[in-house]
Amino acid sequence: PFNFPMTPRPLGLLALVAAEAAADVAPLRALAGHSCEGYDEEVGACPPMPACLVCQPVNCQFAPWADWYEAGGCIGLRLRSRTVAVENNECGTPCSGSKLESQQHILDRCVKQVHDCVFQMWSDWTVCETPEDQSVRSRTVAQPPSDAGKPCEGPSKETRPCGAGPAPVHCLLSEWREWTTCSATCGEGRHTRMRRIVKDAVHGGDVCADSLLEDEPCALPLCHRSDCRLTAWSVWSDCVEEGQTQRFRHRKVEVLPAGGGIRCDPQLVETAGCPPVPPTNCSLTDWTPWTPCDRTCEGGQSYRERQLNQPSSLDGFCQGHLMKETIQCNEKPCYNAQEHDCQLSDWGNWGACSEKCGQGSKMRKRSVVKPATHLGLGCEGPVEEILPCEETQCEMKDCQWGDWYEWSACSCSCGGGTKRRNRVVAVSPQHGGSTCPAEIKAQVTACNTEPCNNGCVDAKWAPWEDWTSCSATCSSGYRSRTRSVEV
Repeated sequence: PFNFPMTPRPLGLLALVAAEAAADVAPLRALAGHSCEGYDEEVGACPPMPACLVCQPVNCQFAPWADWYEAGGCIGLRLRSRTVAVENNECGTPCSGSKLESQQHILDRCVKQVHDCVFQMWSDWTVCETPEDQSVRSRTVAQPPSDAGKPCEGPSKETRPCGAGPAPVHCLLSEWREWTTCSATCGEGRHTRMRRIVKDAVHGGDVCADSLLEDEPCALPLCHRSDCRLTAWSVWSDCVEEGQTQRFRHRKVEVLPAGGGIRCDPQLVETAGCPPVPPTNCSLTDWTPWTPCDRTCEGGQSYRERQLNQPSSLDGFCQGHLMKETIQCNEKPCYNAQEHDCQLSDWGNWGACSEKCGQGSKMRKRSVVKPATHLGLGCEGPVEEILPCEETQCEMKDCQWGDWYEWSACSCSCGGGTKRRNRVVAVSPQHGGSTCPAEIKAQVTACNTEPCNNGCVDAKWAPWEDWTSCSATCSSGYRSRTRSVEV
């Protein structure tokens, strides 16, 4: 027989259980008084094969990890997997590593957010009209508490006596601001400063009676002689308004004369006639919407009209137009709405809440008690309504393992066997409860370890199975065959 190295693979939960069982049972098998001698697997060389070309190793490659996915419920785990993208050939390195990974991941919906109750700021005290009044202020709940949060504590409304009423508040002025820049750089100029009312007088307080703006001359050196300088003329204005006959242009003083310089030309604005405007025809507004029908049945009238938007110019033209139109409307026969229209019933009582605890919903209904006739109007409006409800708050539950099931039957009646038992999660975490701790889910133990002394039977091998396919297609390889214990 040949010994070939095997690549270790990661053990899952069931494989770990099987390995523990094998380790427990191995010494028990040695106690048994009967066993087969020989091998249950035989490995041998393949028949002669043609030589192979030089093997180019192709190593095994894993595909990239897939996205994480939830393991289900609120157990606090998520999983991801990967597959073998490239298989190794006979001279390549096989893959080594796990194909399934787990990671702790608690979903937001599984975490119960806890926040306390919060009050809003106090409102202002109410104004007292007379000394006998009471002044009041209040506040409301800005944020209700969560299930485990602290409730609001303290008053939500306060009062105090007005006594002699509110104290008078006098008018208050701000400080003077800085003086402005002087209006000139030489010769004579002036500068100003100002202040404002910061607080108006109320409740009989003194009003402000003082200046808010001060103006003083500023001391400047004598100016050097400079002539007046004007800007260039602007472009002529447009002649766009109806009947406009004049257009204008202007210029401004750029530098004032100083020190006896030449004065400015007083002509700063010029006018000229507008060029002749071509004649325009009249125009009309759009039609107004049709007016509501003046009758609800058996024929009425609806109207629409338009107006003269712009009359024609002196030499323009305005042809004849319709200015008002009418059409017939509501030609259907008259009828009694109570007799012919559809009628809905009153709303029924609200049903029970859909959840015994926590957020749920409740519903109420109404129905058509009288369908419309061929002359009447059909019913319009909701026939079912739904509202949120909460009877009581849900109790938080932690995850709990269930009790162990009964042991299975022993795999052997004597000579050493095994038996198993399992357990499952009895209560999943609910409403913010903690997840299950990592514990053993299955157990294996030895049983019937007493020797088999009654009626000893020698073991007997079954015939060999067929040889497997050769591990290679050229040069040399190996193949194997197996057999089992028949008796």
